[in-house]
Amino acid sequence: MENEIEIENQNQNQNQNQIEIENLKENQKVDQMQVEKSRKFPKRRQKNKKKNLQKNFHRQFIIPEKLEEIPEDLEENWYSIPIPKEYKRCMIISTGGMTISRQMNGEIIEIFSSLLPGGSFYGSFNKKVFSILDCFYLPQTQKSIENVYYILDVMCWNGCEFYNTEAEFRFFWIASKLQEEPNFSEITQTNKRKFQQLPLFNCNIEDFEKIWKSIEIENEVDSILLYSKKTHYTPGITPLVCQLDPQQLPQLISFLKK
Repeated sequence: MENEIEIENQNQNQNQNQIEIENLKENQKVDQMQVEKSRKFPKRRQKNKKKNLQKNFHRQFIIPEKLEEIPEDLEENWYSIPIPKEYKRCMIISTGGMTISRQMNGEIIEIFSSLLPGGSFYGSFNKKVFSILDCFYLPQTQKSIENVYYILDVMCWNGCEFYNTEAEFRFFWIASKLQEEPNFSEITQTNKRKFQQLPLFNCNIEDFEKIWKSIEIENEVDSILLYSKKTHYTPGITPLVCQLDPQQLPQLISFLKK
């Protein structure tokens, strides 16, 4: 009976993930139409066309809970990921020869060419070739323009879905792909923005002390994500991804030393 319930839950998750992917791809199609129209008719941009598509866009992200209880398996099965100050969350979708980055409310940040599968006119135009990434970026209204997207997680790569894989595998996949193609870290004709993986730390005393030391010296960390190695990418609020205020880190270190 329990196995049947588990299979049913997996099927429901797969169906929901497929719906979310189709919604994202539909967003991309509308964006492509808007780009073509703006080229032909600059004064006739239709600003309201995408309102319905963007309305629930934030629901397609995995959302962390505030850390209230320390997980029993923290040291063995969790990552810690420092998030720099002033950086904002975004989603990157590449397909049909273009790459689009969006804020959590669905607003477009920019459209550009990238080395992501499906993300450049120099690459594949196969409709099945697309990628979806969960990233952070530094808004251009801030002190400087970095032209870098920091990858937190991957939902799809080259048409392959990763929603139902564990975070440990997804993070390994990201690192492998960035290592395979060194030009991801360079700005080129086919890659107009750099892509880097957010630094991953373990949840142990040694790594927490490294993070805390950097906070004391540079004070550049806005928050710390605690990410379960076992969690799937399930959109919405989840206790398997927690948000920690940097000033809580000494308490966490003291707890682990007991």
